[in-house]
Amino acid sequence: MNGERRAAVRVPLVLIAGLMLWGCGGAIAGRDAGPGHRETDAADSSTALIKWANEVVERQYALRGEIPELTRVFLHEDREDVRRAAHVALRMVGVANIENPDGLVNEVILPVLKAGREEKQILALTVLGEMGEGARLAVPFLLRMLREDNRMAAPTARALGMIGWAPAVIPELMRLHTQSAVPPVRAEVGLALGKLKVADAIPELTKDLSADAPASRFYAARALGMLGLLPENTVAKLIETVRDSVPDVRAEAVRALGSSGNKSKEVLDAVAQSLVDQSREVRIAAAQAAADLCVGRNDIVRSMIRIASLCEADRYWERVQAKQALLQMGETAIPALAEILSDSQFGDQQTAACVLAKVSERGAKVLAEAAKSDDLCKATSALMGMREGKVYADLFAPSVASAILSKPLTYHGLMTTKILRLRTEDIQRATIAVLHDDRQDISFRQDAAEVLGLMGCSSDMARRALEDAVRNSSPEVAAAARKALANLPK
Repeated sequence: MNGERRAAVRVPLVLIAGLMLWGCGGAIAGRDAGPGHRETDAADSSTALIKWANEVVERQYALRGEIPELTRVFLHEDREDVRRAAHVALRMVGVANIENPDGLVNEVILPVLKAGREEKQILALTVLGEMGEGARLAVPFLLRMLREDNRMAAPTARALGMIGWAPAVIPELMRLHTQSAVPPVRAEVGLALGKLKVADAIPELTKDLSADAPASRFYAARALGMLGLLPENTVAKLIETVRDSVPDVRAEAVRALGSSGNKSKEVLDAVAQSLVDQSREVRIAAAQAAADLCVGRNDIVRSMIRIASLCEADRYWERVQAKQALLQMGETAIPALAEILSDSQFGDQQTAACVLAKVSERGAKVLAEAAKSDDLCKATSALMGMREGKVYADLFAPSVASAILSKPLTYHGLMTTKILRLRTEDIQRATIAVLHDDRQDISFRQDAAEVLGLMGCSSDMARRALEDAVRNSSPEVAAAARKALANLPK
């Protein structure tokens, strides 16, 4: 019997894999047959793409009919690789999208729960949770399990929290949260109460912030973060938890502060402290908390700019999160960003300028004024930010070129011409003078050759200067000039 069932359920898995690949193949074929590779006109191409998109939608709906069989595979199959494949397919199709959820609960899932095999019951509870509101038919049985089966209390509470509100659920969860002394059970029940937005759970969750087990403190902070507005005593306890010895607990505590709606000095001090925490996860959580509170306090914005300016490859995600948080803060951050543009290091200035260009029209106006500044670093940063934000930087580029030429060309001025692609004749002459000046540092002259190579594609003057440097300069400079010439179009 088991062998027959296994043979029967292989077909849906293969079918789903084939249909998904078919959809991907259609997408690839659609790209290959685009305007550059087909003789049909744009109207035919658009019609074909619309038809293909509609076919994908139809196939997606067709796959929903396989949800019951996939669920049976997931619940009954003993081979872990097959069970995992079925679960992945269920998630991709979306078990919550099933057209007859009551039938799935009655015919497939409840029999497994009633059979009493713990490992299978856990799988069944997983599916019920992923069904969400569609699994409400199972709630009475789950409440009975919650009262009668202590072994399954934690996964049952998790499923109830994901299924959503039902009148009898909250009192039973509150009872268990108050009476249970088992940390995993209290944690899962607390999370369920948090998802259900049960404010009456706040006192017990606040107590759990002082629990001995780090996992209990972690889940209590996470549940409190789901509840939103919090009373003063809970906020004070979360501020204390921000100094916890466990990084994950600190991260959840600062996230909860961000969603608490409390903008007191004590809360903002805790967020600022977390932005310089040794743990990356805590810093990322603090950046999001600052964005949620939407308070552009100077020290908080400066810390976030420093994170967003990091260059290390392994801190890429941290940079992205900090920039997104700054943009989410919106105009509240503009005063601090304007200060950073005036008084910070060049890297921080660039990052502040990029944020200002994207945050709002008011931020773009701040950049437009900064681009006229006599401070070359400030003006260059402003222009770079304007370019990234697609603000009209070219209108202000001449004023930066004038600032560069107001004194002998420096390394910073040379890099500015490279970044902003300044190619006026006066800039070219100043760069050529550096290239031919034997008194200058060799690396400076090599950089000048590189910049002239970028100009040479549209300037005979730059091309001739490079050719002359190949013939008459030191071997190092000549090599740089030769490389620049080699990169020019023939």
